[in-house]
Amino acid sequence: MGRPTLNSVAEAAAVSRQTVSNVINSPEVVSPETRERVLAAIERLGYRPNTAARQMRTTRSQIIGLCIPPSGNGVSGVVLDQFLHSLTATAERYDHRIMLFTAADDEAETRAYADLIASVGIDGFVLTNTHHDDLRTRWLLERELPFVTFGRPWGAEDTHPWADVDGAAGTRLATDHLVRQGHRRIAFVGWPEGSGSGDDRRAGWAAGLAAAGLGEGPQVAVFDGVEGGRSAAARLLDASDLAWSGGARSGVELPGGAGQAGGRAGGRSGELPGGGSAGGDEGGRPGPGGEPAGSGWLAAGGRSGELPGGGSAGGDEGGRPGPGGGPAGSGWLAASGGPVGSGWQVGSGWQVGSGRQSGGAPADRPAGGPAERREGAYPAAGAPTAFVCASDSLALGVTAELRDRGIRPGADAAVIGFDDTPTASVLGLSSVAQPIADVAAECVRQLRTILRGAPAAEPVTKLFTPHLVLRTT
Repeated sequence: MGRPTLNSVAEAAAVSRQTVSNVINSPEVVSPETRERVLAAIERLGYRPNTAARQMRTTRSQIIGLCIPPSGNGVSGVVLDQFLHSLTATAERYDHRIMLFTAADDEAETRAYADLIASVGIDGFVLTNTHHDDLRTRWLLERELPFVTFGRPWGAEDTHPWADVDGAAGTRLATDHLVRQGHRRIAFVGWPEGSGSGDDRRAGWAAGLAAAGLGEGPQVAVFDGVEGGRSAAARLLDASDLAWSGGARSGVELPGGAGQAGGRAGGRSGELPGGGSAGGDEGGRPGPGGEPAGSGWLAAGGRSGELPGGGSAGGDEGGRPGPGGGPAGSGWLAASGGPVGSGWQVGSGWQVGSGRQSGGAPADRPAGGPAERREGAYPAAGAPTAFVCASDSLALGVTAELRDRGIRPGADAAVIGFDDTPTASVLGLSSVAQPIADVAAECVRQLRTILRGAPAAEPVTKLFTPHLVLRTT
């Protein structure tokens, strides 16, 4: 049997030669049933188009260029690996090849474009990691060169073809789920402002809180990575409780920005959520309400002030019940001036009523060491009971910090990541999954449409919806 040809495939599939050509070069113009029949015949016969003849006929190289960004975090970097694999597999179905190259920054990448077009005759490019004021897309548009991006052109969505995943929809799914589970203090761990995808994911979390009538929630911005997630969780937990109304000193953005959490530089008291102050400075002088420092009394309004949840700070040195009726050691602020077994702590690292710096560790845990978990020790009043994270890397850092403090992810506090990486699956991390294979296929489809010169009134764009994968956290 000779080498299969276009005619032999047409005969085997009972279609015309032109239909086979359309399936190979313009599959969208062929009905799904006919297309599948032709593809089956191509596979069965082992037909491969004559690339050299096609290049002579079309002056196309059949090569698509893609720049690999600098090596990043090993966990979230898996998303790019998945995209590359799916893009390559889809392109090969249409006899295209992906050429990978590297560049240190946007300017270097545009120089690489020029070199590849001149030396290889590359047909077009697929771009990743889009961002505001992207030099690469502007360079390609000015020269009318074919390209498509995985990621929106933030701030200029209608300027060129793109495919992306709706990050806001993903974090909204996560937040809505947590609200249905009864969580009310849901924190966000994300990236610094200015990242298009990061800001998008933060917006979904904020919209979920607003829809549930929860107002603003606590959030921390860090650079991506497990250590970043661990740091963010520590800041959120250390700034909880009294810092729920402020937290500027701890780097945590908290609802409303009302009140300064924690002692001032001289060890003086900070404001409490109800507007009162925890009395006393380091020298043992009375606080603003006239009560002695270290007494555990709240300055505002007399002998006790309301804490979140309706309780009162109380208890004396002998461990007797305080004015609010709560026994010392049960989670009420005791007369020793320090939090007793509850994790209550001023967000700046100063313990209530004592003026002593705690080094940022919870009062019931030595700095740097894991906490011995006690029944009822978490959640402390004001502490987040759930964390929505912008990536799985950040979420893994959050779970690590929780465990180090004796807080059980999934039992004591919920954690949801983003990207649904293989690591998340192995470790039981709940996460938002992106349809990466669909995005890659759409990028190839759009680029092929451009290369065929098909007219379009405006750039083709597509936003894919992610889904939530629930596991043990």
